[in-house]
Amino acid sequence: MLNVLWGYPSIAKADKKPVQPLLFKPPEITIANIYLTTAESQKGAMSTIAKTSKTLYKKNPGFDGFVVLGSKDGNKIIVLSQWQNLESYQTYNAQPVEDYKTKYTDYKSKFSDTIVEDYKAKYAEKTYTSSKSKTKETAPPLEPSKTIIFELEQTQPNKRVAAIRKDSLIQLSEYTIKDPENETNVLDFVEKLIPTTNNMEPSPRSVVLLRSSDRQEIALLANWNCSADLEGLETTPSFAQLPEELGAVADNEQHLYEVLKIITPPPPEPETAS
Repeated sequence: MLNVLWGYPSIAKADKKPVQPLLFKPPEITIANIYLTTAESQKGAMSTIAKTSKTLYKKNPGFDGFVVLGSKDGNKIIVLSQWQNLESYQTYNAQPVEDYKTKYTDYKSKFSDTIVEDYKAKYAEKTYTSSKSKTKETAPPLEPSKTIIFELEQTQPNKRVAAIRKDSLIQLSEYTIKDPENETNVLDFVEKLIPTTNNMEPSPRSVVLLRSSDRQEIALLANWNCSADLEGLETTPSFAQLPEELGAVADNEQHLYEVLKIITPPPPEPETAS
């Protein structure tokens, strides 16, 4: 991300707070909202998702940060949000629709001259113009194609809290279980992939294994410090594909992601003297 500073850069930098990483801390849960995009629409979709996600999550009790990941091929955006427990996420998610709409009236007025009654329709119909082609593309709706509730299953190194930082590169492999009876077999295979990351060149800083609460999804994340770690490589480090017998019972998709945005929760309110 390029920051342009006006006036006295040394003063501006001194006042700027460092971006805090997203931490994977048990027993917190991770919510994955997955959006399908194209190389042409990803930038506009990311801007809308990042702005609305910040407004949606930040003031809710139990929220512990989120990161917006964009696949390098432009085909996906994933928002990972951390919650202290399942109850805090369910409380947020159960907010009445009318109350939910009222919350964002002020937010919407900042970005349009006319407040559209149906905010979802507004963003679904919003268009943006490419600075190169000047052709208008319709931004995708804010609704994710899939929402997954993940539990932290394992990290490597296991003595360190795994973290995603603003400059991280993430190799993320998703496993969607088609046959629930074979979920443990797929999980066993994925767990065996974790030690093999030590043989990757360069090896990732950390590896995170997530397992969905409904046992229908598994995610394996390898995290490198920054894009410079992978520069000059002929092939990007990746996880082994599922063997044929497991490929019949689970779908596997793998993408390299960069961090587009990180938002941490607001600091706690100072205690007032009684």
